Amino acid sequence: MSRNRSVMAFAPCGRIIDAALPFAALWRIMMRSMALSLPACGLAAALICVATSPVRAEDEVATFYKGKTVRMMVGTAPGGGVDLIGRLVARHLRGHIPGNPNIIVQNMPGAGSVQMSNNIANTGARDGTVIGAPLNGMPTAPLLAPKAARFDPTKLNWIGSVYRSNNVAYAWHSAPVRSLEQLKTQDLILGTPGPGSGSYDLAFLARDIWA
Repeated sequence: MSRNRSVMAFAPCGRIIDAALPFAALWRIMMRSMALSLPACGLAAALICVATSPVRAEDEVATFYKGKTVRMMVGTAPGGGVDLIGRLVARHLRGHIPGNPNIIVQNMPGAGSVQMSNNIANTGARDGTVIGAPLNGMPTAPLLAPKAARFDPTKLNWIGSVYRSNNVAYAWHSAPVRSLEQLKTQDLILGTPGPGSGSYDLAFLARDIWA
C-alpha cells in the first residue's frame, strides 16, 4: 500500500502579466477558501510567487477576471473522484476570485488524464483562464510514458492538491500470485486507468525495480 497526494489543478504558463499575476493571487484566495470549506484536506505548496502587495494584486486580478469565464478541465469522465473534486472546487472558487469570473467544468477523459494534459499544455490559453484537474500521476507521466505524455511538466504552474489517497494492489483469489514476494518472480496482469494514474505508475516502477 502506498500513500500519495492528488494533483488538484495546474495551468499552462504564460506571460507574467497575463498568467502568473492572476494565478498568484488566485492561489492565495484558493488556499483560504479550501482551508475554510475543506479543513481535512492536505494542500500542496504553490509554485507561483510574485513580488507585489496583496491589495494591488487583488485589484489587478479583479480587473483581469471580471466578465471572463474560467474553464476547469477535468481529465476523467463525469462521476469519478477527480470529477467530483473538480466540480466541488469550481462551485466554491468563483466567490473567492476577485472579479468573480464564471467557472465551468469540462471533462476530457482519455489515457488517465494524459489527453487533457496534452491539450492544455500544447493548445490551452496562457492567460489564466484554464485550469486542469488531472489524476495524481501527471507530474511524472512524461518520465514514465514519454510517448503518450507530450508535455513538459516544468512548463506548467502546479497550483495544489486537495486530498491524499492510498493505493492498494490486489489480485483475484484464484491468481497464482498471493504475496509481494511471489510477485517478484511470477507474472501478474494488472488493469489500470493508464499512464498518469497512481496504479499505473506504481506497477510500472515495481516491474522495473524487481525485474
